[in-house]
Amino acid sequence: MIAQEDSPLNVPKAIKVFTGKFRTVVRVIYKNLHYEFLQSHDSVKVLAVRPDDSIALVKQARPAIKRSTIEIPGGAIEQGEEPLDAAKRELKEETGVTASRWDELLLPTANSPGQSTERSYLFLARNLEVGPPEREASEQGMEHYWLPAEEYEQGFVSGIYDDLVSYAAVVTYLRNIGKFQS
Repeated sequence: MIAQEDSPLNVPKAIKVFTGKFRTVVRVIYKNLHYEFLQSHDSVKVLAVRPDDSIALVKQARPAIKRSTIEIPGGAIEQGEEPLDAAKRELKEETGVTASRWDELLLPTANSPGQSTERSYLFLARNLEVGPPEREASEQGMEHYWLPAEEYEQGFVSGIYDDLVSYAAVVTYLRNIGKFQS
């Protein structure tokens, strides 16, 4: 079955319920049912990998779920910014890491298609250099770690980590490691 069959491409009138800095809550009626979702900026996530397959992780506060998470660096793509440029900016801001080799890890993924328009662009960064982070005000207090990629994958499966987009990036990398070593 193809997902686009019976796709609601022509959803009738959308009503903006609330507009914030990065997101707008929208209400639509589709097939006589009411739906509310977020129109959101797309985002980037960066899997920065050292030659020993350890990956850069950040611990950051996530007020929506009332706790901190440990995940790969990333953030919102700013208006007019290209995804790769956003990935480079976010990696440097959050970890101080720059990379001379960049690859698209996955095609843009829908983070929560039933609730948001946001898609994440996932990049693989290699040939890394570490400098000081250039964190924004909202990133102050963020912690930076290096962890073997396989350990992150195992930690996700056992419930230690729970950022699904980070997990998708790590699993994609581990399952295709030969492709990325050339």
